[in-house]
Amino acid sequence: MSLPEGGPEPTVFEERLTSGLYDELVESLQAMGNSALGNVDCPNDFTRHQPQYSNNIEFRTSDGGLDFRTAIVGEVAGSLQGTVLRAIGNYYSSEPAMQFQPINDSKKSVKDVLALVTPTLACNRLANFFQNQTVPLRDAIEHELALESRAVPYQEYILRPWMRSIQEDSGQDDIIMVHMLPKYGVPASAGTATASPARRGKRKLDDVVQPSTNSPAVAANSGSSESSVCKPDASQIRLGAYYDPRLLCDYGGDYFRQVKAMLVQLDVRDATARGPADSEDPLVPPWDFYDRLRPGTLVLVDASLHIFVMNDTDSKGAIRPKKRKIYQINAHSIKILAKSDFPIEERKVLIPRGFDGSSSTVSAPPPAAFASFSLKTPSKNDRDAAISSGASPSSSVRGGSSGSRSASARVPDSAGRPGSSVVAGSSQSAAPSGSSSLSQGSVVDIDVDVPDADSVKSKRACSAGKKIGAASSSS
Repeated sequence: MSLPEGGPEPTVFEERLTSGLYDELVESLQAMGNSALGNVDCPNDFTRHQPQYSNNIEFRTSDGGLDFRTAIVGEVAGSLQGTVLRAIGNYYSSEPAMQFQPINDSKKSVKDVLALVTPTLACNRLANFFQNQTVPLRDAIEHELALESRAVPYQEYILRPWMRSIQEDSGQDDIIMVHMLPKYGVPASAGTATASPARRGKRKLDDVVQPSTNSPAVAANSGSSESSVCKPDASQIRLGAYYDPRLLCDYGGDYFRQVKAMLVQLDVRDATARGPADSEDPLVPPWDFYDRLRPGTLVLVDASLHIFVMNDTDSKGAIRPKKRKIYQINAHSIKILAKSDFPIEERKVLIPRGFDGSSSTVSAPPPAAFASFSLKTPSKNDRDAAISSGASPSSSVRGGSSGSRSASARVPDSAGRPGSSVVAGSSQSAAPSGSSSLSQGSVVDIDVDVPDADSVKSKRACSAGKKIGAASSSS
């Protein structure tokens, strides 16, 4: 793992080597026998199994047909190597902003991902043991594909293996990708939040409606307010507990539309924090994952192996001939064996692709009627300036005379874009006979007599005087 630049050089790796931690770890892993991934082979110790009525594949022990669970050791790598520790987890949407689907209560597959690599400054025995873990994983893929080709000889697949390479195209499987369990869930007492809301009709514009102060969307759109949420005490931190998701520093924004979903306490434990009075390793709450699972942390994972088979579709939803096979290692429990003093990676509330205008999927320009929309009402500063100068507030806004104002109308071009802006009231030459005076993208000045306040008062006084005179003559 590359060392951070500009900061103090980590010292924990040298201490692990000199203290004998790595040697002790290897001895313990070898003593686990078939319970550790580096000690087993495929298909001798475990093999594929496809449940009835399912396209997905799981792995079971070769002798008794039990679910295959295995221990994997490694060092947590950084985000550049594939680790995903953030509020949105591994959720990804390739849809444009107008079609973006946020994370709601029904999204149950939002997971964090740990990229495990050979421990830094590992002794030869530990480095070899880590590489031995990749052999049964690679053999399992080859074994499974061979069995599949016999059953469906002409089916082709797009593979996403459970290993990656630190250097692209190197051919070395030196990163083991481990998926944690779903990080959000709806408590059973909360029920489901997927029911459709009651249909609302249109309101009259003069109807009086009290504004809502407890809209879930407001809370979801606001940035994470970790300081306003009380963290549970030690007695409330237990396996399977539910917490306020705002406890995550990067929770919030347009990615989330959750109502009842909450943050789930996963089985992540810190063996280095176990005290003499503790009966088991203490749990690590999810808001501490960013610190306790930072790059360089040495972990042991209790995992199961899975293959998810699904159709591959194009942008229009049509099914392509090839299918996708996603090889996934699920972590049921994680034990922190040694802490790291690498810097904690910065995290912030994320903006979906296209929402900030930085993506090529930004929506088309608005219609001309929208782009040219403006209000004629003068601002308070304009009115105050007009009154102090002795002029009418209405006459000082658009540069018109005291008795009238000018307005401008835009003529869209052939693409529907609004024309350029021109100061209202400018003179226009007459168009030649037989030709149109409206060119695409031009601005036409239309003189509209809009009486100002003084004109209105004088006309009203004159009208009142005429009525009084007419009444006197009739009497």
